Amino acid sequence: ELNDYSEPEPDIAVLKFREDFYAEKHPLPVDVILLIEVADSTVVTDKKVKMPLYAKSGIPELWIVNLQENVIEVYKDNESGVFKTQKSFKKGDTLPLSNFDISIKIDQILQ
Repeated sequence: ELNDYSEPEPDIAVLKFREDFYAEKHPLPVDVILLIEVADSTVVTDKKVKMPLYAKSGIPELWIVNLQENVIEVYKDNESGVFKTQKSFKKGDTLPLSNFDISIKIDQILQ
């Protein structure tokens, strides 16, 4: 739930722990660690519609798994409702998870 009028549904949401596991109410932007959108036919909508909504709402990090270009686009460093950092990762690359002390090999995600 981004605000009273917007409740997009990302494909994956990595959220901060909460005792009720979000059973009592939907997560708010302050609860979000990372959102992931898997995009094939929805790449334009995810970038032009959802991404600005996420940024303006204070989401700290967004990944778009862009199946058309076979890359993972990482948007982070949200300042004043704008993602300041954008980087693309392709097969053979390793993607560090900034909030965790681990990395993911892109080959494990993109086949």
